[in-house]
Amino acid sequence: MRGKKNFVFAKVVTNVSHVLLFIGLNGFKGANRHMGPLKSMKYGSLLKAIYKFSMVHQNYGK
Repeated sequence: MRGKKNFVFAKVVTNVSHVLLFIGLNGFKGANRHMGPLKSMKYGSLLKAIYKFSMVHQNYGK
């Protein structure tokens, strides 16, 4: 079960990185500095930070 969680985590990080590159934010390098270093974050806190980030920017410009 633990291996499956690591695979899903890697897939989420990869997908988010691709999306950030697509919209021009250079992946995790510059866009997510406010989230803190990714190495020190746990899986749940990383997902929570990504969720908060997506909710904040979802209504931008309306």
